[in-house]
Amino acid sequence: MGATHANLAYGLSPDPRRRALLHSRHFLHAFPIGSNAGQTMLVNSLGSRPAALTLPRFTPARFARLIESYGAGTVFVVPAMAIELLNAQVEERYDLSSVRLLGSTAASLPPAVAAGMAKAFPKATIVNYYTSTEAAPAQTTMIVDPKRPASVGRPSSGAAIRIVAEDGRTAKAGERGEV
Repeated sequence: MGATHANLAYGLSPDPRRRALLHSRHFLHAFPIGSNAGQTMLVNSLGSRPAALTLPRFTPARFARLIESYGAGTVFVVPAMAIELLNAQVEERYDLSSVRLLGSTAASLPPAVAAGMAKAFPKATIVNYYTSTEAAPAQTTMIVDPKRPASVGRPSSGAAIRIVAEDGRTAKAGERGEV
């Protein structure tokens, strides 16, 4: 099951003063078009200031090369891509200093990976966006904070989050449950 067109376009503003990602001239991603993340990037290309750069297939070197050659100010990855970028040590071969926003989506960014990305992209604010496919555009948004490395953040867009126990009741503070 995927997100509807209305879900994907939720909150999109045609007002140029309210366009997203105003700090960038280019944003970069390598998400498959059939994924929620890829569809969100299509919407971003319509409702944000920067031009979209996309790769048909992710490779760490090609991704880093595009950041450097276009001076991309915003990049979007999933945790698996972040791990590949770190393992390839692209920050040693490419200038990644143009990146001001690094968004990770599709899953919670592991704390050690978030710390590595902060070193590789020292001028970037790292934001972890987390949602389920069916819930889009409702999501949690977390600016990575070394003091709370395992947090997935707070709900955005006025969404509410509830943690439920196995029996379906709202879980008590400290009790394990499902979002």
